[in-house]
Amino acid sequence: MHKMIITSFNDSKNVKRFIKESKIILVARNLGLNHMKNIIEAVYRGGIRVIEITMDNTEASLIIKTINESFCDILVGAGTVLEMGKALEAIGAGAKFLVSPIFDKKIVDLAKLKNITVIPGAMTPTEVYFANKYGVDMIKIFPARILTSKYIKDLTGPFGMLDIMVTGGITTENILDFLNAGVSAFGIGKDILDENAIKKGDYNIIEEKAKHYVNLVKKFNS
Repeated sequence: MHKMIITSFNDSKNVKRFIKESKIILVARNLGLNHMKNIIEAVYRGGIRVIEITMDNTEASLIIKTINESFCDILVGAGTVLEMGKALEAIGAGAKFLVSPIFDKKIVDLAKLKNITVIPGAMTPTEVYFANKYGVDMIKIFPARILTSKYIKDLTGPFGMLDIMVTGGITTENILDFLNAGVSAFGIGKDILDENAIKKGDYNIIEEKAKHYVNLVKKFNS
């Protein structure tokens, strides 16, 4: 069992703070439990402490439960939460935050009721406005590869400071641009979860990729 490093993941304020401090969220999509055990160990050694398991994975609930049982200082949540059934399933499995590419009031209301951090998706200024007005914990801007860091920076003009998570196209080459634009957190999947490394069982590559991102964030913060 790994040592606990924060007081509790059972309060949405603590969860949001931990996400903002960690900044890097590993997004794991369509990977089985056997692979995930090795992947979690690798990214943990690399310094990543926040994991998002997407709910389009048939083993998602089992993976969330397993991470919670094995790592008391890893924050695990659910992604691609598109309907109430999946939101309830994720929360029942122990997910401490919910991420979605869309804004659904019912899912947001459920998360608030259950004291779960909720990060719905938005793309246009109108969507960002209504999500922020509704009082969500953070707003997911997707896809980052199209919208770019300049778009994020422009949003702070009319809306002021926003807690924004970006996903879809984050790399070691552009993450500093997004950090300078004021982004609070990053969902990163394929650029860390090297497909060939997973096939070969070479998890050291994944550890090094995770470490690279973590070090970039540390350098920015210092």
